[in-house]
Amino acid sequence: MTHANYAIEEILKIALSDKDGTILVLRLYMDESGTHDNSDITTVAAYFGRPSAWIDWDKKWCQQKHPIKVFHAVDCQNLHGEFKGWSGEKRDEYVKNLLPVLAHANLGGHVIGVRNADLNECLSLYPEALKIVGSSYEICLQLAIQKILFDLDRLSIASRIAVIHEINDFKDAVLSCVDWLKADPQNHERNLSFVFATKDEATPLQAADILAYEGNKRIRNIRGPERRAWRALNPGGDRIGLHLFDKPA
Repeated sequence: MTHANYAIEEILKIALSDKDGTILVLRLYMDESGTHDNSDITTVAAYFGRPSAWIDWDKKWCQQKHPIKVFHAVDCQNLHGEFKGWSGEKRDEYVKNLLPVLAHANLGGHVIGVRNADLNECLSLYPEALKIVGSSYEICLQLAIQKILFDLDRLSIASRIAVIHEINDFKDAVLSCVDWLKADPQNHERNLSFVFATKDEATPLQAADILAYEGNKRIRNIRGPERRAWRALNPGGDRIGLHLFDKPA
């Protein structure tokens, strides 16, 4: 068992008192352009699944991603970091063999996007709402968690949920959103816990990193042809929920 596997297992045991149940491992990732005022779209992505599904995925993922130790989608695309010195052909073949590990896992996912110009126009009409909704990132974060909670309710699945977020610059915003969700009367009966981790400590964050990267690409071109990587992640078009919130056409 690697250090990364041990870390994620211990996090989940603490969060769920070592009981089996529905586990939500949630990786929230903001495309870098989405943090700037002139960005057109902000996105957040999340994968979720039971502990047994993550354990099975982790074993296959760690075997298939060799020789890469910690997968970063941006580094892979740009041939930086651990991918430095690779050719584009070698990278493409590597990704082609890696993505099916996610597609064949018993996991679900959501990608949430907000068109910033539409949001700003709406808030200009209701300035008092600024204190309530926060930033576009916070909105996407709340919607991503709520989408998954809705999935669990719809399927009548017991909701003992562990949310794991990568350590980043948005810690205060994330904690504010989690506090808001816990304060919602509909969530009072839920065992909702929250921790921060890194991608080397919590291997499933590497899966969500890919979903966030490809989800961002897809949602920016939602009416255009799908990238091969997106089709590989979402075969049949029903594995990943894709949601763009903007003005009606």
